[in-house]
Amino acid sequence: MAILACAFAGCSGYEVLLTPTKMKITPGFLITAPGEAVDYTLTLYTLIGIPVPSGDIIAGWRIYAEPLPAGITPPPGERDPGVPGVVDNLGRFEASPVVSPGTYRSGEIRAEVVGTFGVYSSVVYVAVDGSISLDAPYAHVYPRDLIVPPGAEVPFVPLQIETQSRRVANSVNVSWSVLLGPGTVDQATGVYTAPAAGPPSDAERDVQVGAAFESGRRVAANLTLDTNPAGPLAGLRLVPNMRVKVGLGRRQLFLVYGVDRDGRYIQVTDTDWLVEPDIGTITPRGDGTAEFIAQAAGQGVISAVRTNLEARQEIVAVIPGA
Repeated sequence: MAILACAFAGCSGYEVLLTPTKMKITPGFLITAPGEAVDYTLTLYTLIGIPVPSGDIIAGWRIYAEPLPAGITPPPGERDPGVPGVVDNLGRFEASPVVSPGTYRSGEIRAEVVGTFGVYSSVVYVAVDGSISLDAPYAHVYPRDLIVPPGAEVPFVPLQIETQSRRVANSVNVSWSVLLGPGTVDQATGVYTAPAAGPPSDAERDVQVGAAFESGRRVAANLTLDTNPAGPLAGLRLVPNMRVKVGLGRRQLFLVYGVDRDGRYIQVTDTDWLVEPDIGTITPRGDGTAEFIAQAAGQGVISAVRTNLEARQEIVAVIPGA
């Protein structure tokens, strides 16, 4: 594993800040269906949450049967003490296919990496709910892996993808909660508010914001709290940052936000939203989010523009049943 930073001896101050101090597994906490596969990824970070460029990370992965920690509400039903699944050396988790309806299995997935500057490890919890159908839409939340300055407000947007057609699923109610770390989130709107004074200690920099879907699926996004305010706006990001198919008449929320040169989050509410060509409408909500409604079949691009900055995301509107 090659890390593009230097050890503490002989480093400049900025190089020291780029030395990796921790590792995170993405996604965060999940509740998934029996027999489902999830690909986990690893990223090394500096103390304040800046991703450290690295080559291919070779990790040792392990999974253990464990109860869920305090603060995470388990699925309904009785806990089966069995291991929730298996994880391979690339971080692919395969949920046990034999979890019965009305029961669940839970555990922790551990990854360990031996790098240039020491040993890095990370843990993420997972549960397999026997009552979730494999046909239940896949669940995602955005944004992910943000560096959040003190007092910032971060709107989250959910995305559900139908398992067969891979189209955006019909909108459903989502309940939001903070699973790990300080700060609050509006249970109905999904707007997270960071502590005004920043994290009181390094141990409280890490936050997971979770979304619970009607299907029983749950997924969490990782945040890193910073003690410093954001600097000048250096770029825009548009999420979901994946190509999505939206059936005619269906809706999907998008979010644009800014970052400074170190990747700290900046809320942006004054962008102009465009859909090209005219395959639908997009309506801003005043907090950085905007709702797209598909109105014509075809391929298009959503753009959020602010002065000399632009963020673009390709989408596809399709005929229902196609």
